[in-house]
Amino acid sequence: MKKIIISFTLIIVQIFGNLPFVFAEGTASYIVEANAEGDGFVVSGEVVGARGNVLLTLVVEKQSGEFLVGGQTIAKRNDDGSIVFCFDEVKFPYTAATGVYTFTVTGDGFSAPAQVPTCKYISVEDKRQLLADVNDLAEAGGSGLYEKLASYAELFGAASADAAKLSEDKTAKRAFDNCLKTKTYDVPDAADSREKILQITESYAELAEYAEEALAVGLFAHIGDADMAEEWILRYYAVFGFDRDDNATAEDETAITVYVNDVKKTQTFAARIAACNDVDSTEAVRDKIYECALLSAIETMHFSSTYSIIEAFPSLFKINTDNFRKLSEEEQGEIYAQIANEYYETYFELITSFNAAVKNALKADDSSGKGNGSSGGWSGGGGGGVSVNKKADTSLPQESTEKGGFKDLADVEWAKEAVLYLSEKGIINGKAQGVFAPNDFITRAEFIKIFVGAIGLEIKPGDKSSFVDVPANEWYAPYVAAAERNKLITGNEDNLFMPDRNITRQDAAVILYRAFSPAAKNEPIQFKDSTSISDYAAESVASLTAAEIINGMGNGNFEPLTGATRAQAAVMIYKLIK
Repeated sequence: MKKIIISFTLIIVQIFGNLPFVFAEGTASYIVEANAEGDGFVVSGEVVGARGNVLLTLVVEKQSGEFLVGGQTIAKRNDDGSIVFCFDEVKFPYTAATGVYTFTVTGDGFSAPAQVPTCKYISVEDKRQLLADVNDLAEAGGSGLYEKLASYAELFGAASADAAKLSEDKTAKRAFDNCLKTKTYDVPDAADSREKILQITESYAELAEYAEEALAVGLFAHIGDADMAEEWILRYYAVFGFDRDDNATAEDETAITVYVNDVKKTQTFAARIAACNDVDSTEAVRDKIYECALLSAIETMHFSSTYSIIEAFPSLFKINTDNFRKLSEEEQGEIYAQIANEYYETYFELITSFNAAVKNALKADDSSGKGNGSSGGWSGGGGGGVSVNKKADTSLPQESTEKGGFKDLADVEWAKEAVLYLSEKGIINGKAQGVFAPNDFITRAEFIKIFVGAIGLEIKPGDKSSFVDVPANEWYAPYVAAAERNKLITGNEDNLFMPDRNITRQDAAVILYRAFSPAAKNEPIQFKDSTSISDYAAESVASLTAAEIINGMGNGNFEPLTGATRAQAAVMIYKLIK
């Protein structure tokens, strides 16, 4: 049975009741829940204090005393000693009239409570009329949809706290109406056949679903402070798809969600959300949340996050890359530092400031006679979220001419042994002479190249990958082909490998696990953010942490969607092959 788990009760009638009844051996309580169509109900509960199984009887009748349906079940003792029961779903007949119905549970040796749970049932004909009215209002422009549904709520006693919030807020009410008016429903002219009745039931369930979305949009427009913003995001996290990537868009929404989680408690994020009074669709709400989160992160986080964000989402931050690449690496870093920690209202405002800063830097170079020329692009370290390397950086990294002679490992003493070992074996290279860049993120292509070399997979001349985004002439193509042939990697549903995207910590764990599947030495570490680890990666992360091959981030979290750094990748691979 599909149960209602929504707070907006203007459409779906929720049944309230958790009332005890008393009998010779103990007490019991039960609740009544409605299904999505509003024509079926389930009664369930627990008996406390009884010594064995209890036979129970359910009677459903109108408050006037007219019998409707009934049923029997047995409350059974579980292994833990509790005695629970659940009646089969009670389906109201299509001829049942709108009204208040009581749900009375009795049993041998005890009587029903003084006040039994009640429900407000909407008849098939009244549902048909509601749907027809909604269609008329939607076709007329949508104004009055909230009032129509509210009138039904008051009629059937299903008003809610959320409905009251919308009643008090004209902007929120307007957002609700504009969202709900985008959908109309198939409504027969009468409920005089089974086919028509089923159509009404299906359309009513659709209306309930869209009403919940409209409520979410209305409540979004009602947000006024940080607590309300965080509560809204937690409540509608899955409904709005913050936990999954929309493959129809250029950006990876799960990567943006990392920043949403970082800033959802900040006042600047809440202030941006509170200013959103022009959103009237689920798509507009989702896009606005992403924009507010990314701009809030740029305003509040370390300036390296500005680099990560702009690099990760080029479809959102369309900067003038031609001019930017004319600057030296040092000048590029100065641009990111200059842009960071400022308030920007929109993407466009940030892009305008960014491009202006680049132009000013180029003018300064021209006036001073300095030569331009990038040394490959500025590489910021870690900091909040997954980033994507520039296309210009996809060439094979240069090998250091001094094996192990890296001068930038002082801050990653924990990784030094792994880096030097892999370097001496010719498995891992630096980015330039004496430069390993341990805190730079590592791409999926780079990670595969290192890992394939570390475990000694055969590289076959002319071997090609099946991935559509791995051209045969790219430096990483033979390594990707070898990993694919050995079933270490798979593409997404579009058969993309995404070689230039930084590899996430959970994806790195999956690849390592597929190669060796180490036996766990101890119980795996329980990370505070374990629920954020994708289902496909959970076993890999658990096994590798138990085997002490990978670790958390030092704050009790694993941060599965954060990009792995070059130092982290070296340590993972080193521990696995040693």
